[in-house]
Amino acid sequence: FALLKHLVGRDVTLTMDCDEDVAPVLAPSSRVRSVLFNLLANSRDAMDAKGEISIRLRNRVVYGRVGQLPAGRYSVIEIQDDGCGMTQEVIAKLGQAFFTTKASGKGTGLGIPSAFELAEMCGGIVEIESTVGQGTTIALVLGSSPAEGRLFENGQVEIDATLHGNATIMVIENDT
Repeated sequence: FALLKHLVGRDVTLTMDCDEDVAPVLAPSSRVRSVLFNLLANSRDAMDAKGEISIRLRNRVVYGRVGQLPAGRYSVIEIQDDGCGMTQEVIAKLGQAFFTTKASGKGTGLGIPSAFELAEMCGGIVEIESTVGQGTTIALVLGSSPAEGRLFENGQVEIDATLHGNATIMVIENDT
């Protein structure tokens, strides 16, 4: 959370609300992190680095097809800001690579397209709601993994040698 707070700046109030049982998604954590950083930077820039941003993590169950979203279980990452908002015309262009509303040299136009790519990779969608002068909410609706499991901190996992043997693996790298 400290890294995210640093990213948005000290004049932005950042809040996070996470359900305890949010299902995991099958996506590289680096990809999810990159998309989250890009969306937070966009929110910060839309507010001139002053205002409020909230991040919410939720589960969503869709029982029948809703628009482009088929029935299933989803994990939702939602970012909401009280920035300048966007018109429907701008929202319609957001998935296009290199489209940006920022001044020349201030943005690449690749942040939001990467969110669309992540959502597609996870069998989900991106939902965008925005009102000019009031702010924007972007929700990454990502297909939940059916896998059950527990999260472990580094060094916390114990390996049962009777199940896995006691072999030694040597890794040799050749830099030539």
